[in-house]
Amino acid sequence: GPKTKKALVKALQKELGVTVDGDYGPNTNAAVKKSNLQKGSKGSLVKILQALLVCNGYTSAYVDGSYGTGTVNAVKAYQKKKGLTSDGVAGSGTFSALCK
Repeated sequence: GPKTKKALVKALQKELGVTVDGDYGPNTNAAVKKSNLQKGSKGSLVKILQALLVCNGYTSAYVDGSYGTGTVNAVKAYQKKKGLTSDGVAGSGTFSALCK
């Protein structure tokens, strides 16, 4: 629900080193632009992405911190649903949609 999503935004902000307030705004978006995630990416940012996908109903993504085929497919499906470029790369547009 909304509290989980806000907690994930806070985790994202902490990981990116920006002000932690739980609101996905311009500073968070600018920091995400520097951290596009794609197949082969690993780590905490990938876990946060995967958890956001799960919160948005995309359970084909495992929350394991490894950007594999399941995460690529979940990102592509989410991007397509939201009218974003369906390339499987999680950039600022994808994060913005997931976090709002």
